[in-house]
Amino acid sequence: MRSLPLRRVATMTAFCAIAACASLPEEYPLPPDRSLLQRPDSTVSHGVVLASGDTAYWDYQVTQPATPLKTIVPDYTEGTRSREAEGKVVARFAVNDAGLPVMSTFTIVSSPDYALSAAVHDAVAKSRFRPADLHGRPVAQVVEMPFNFSIVK
Repeated sequence: MRSLPLRRVATMTAFCAIAACASLPEEYPLPPDRSLLQRPDSTVSHGVVLASGDTAYWDYQVTQPATPLKTIVPDYTEGTRSREAEGKVVARFAVNDAGLPVMSTFTIVSSPDYALSAAVHDAVAKSRFRPADLHGRPVAQVVEMPFNFSIVK
């Protein structure tokens, strides 16, 4: 039986990615800045204080949220493609007031595959953003970004 070639399909809100999935290891690494692990409750109004001392605001606290300057597409490796799995990786990280991702704050919120998480990490590290705006001035913002990986035969 002849196998059909795989076509890439990407679906997500404003971002695209193509890949496959496998299970996560039991010991998944945590980010160095654990303050990004939880959203603030309603009594917190100043955002997250990063290790650098800068404040990173949540999306609902800024006038204009940070946006990528171009679509972020993680690498879809041959090994990952051969597993023919699907899933969604959600990454959370801060974008500073210059539009650069602060990789010391990068964390994976959810992922079906460790290799996909690494690909998302590398793609985010290479990306550039339009910084968030708070009443006319650029500010750092915490960004939570989903990447949907799927294969259509």
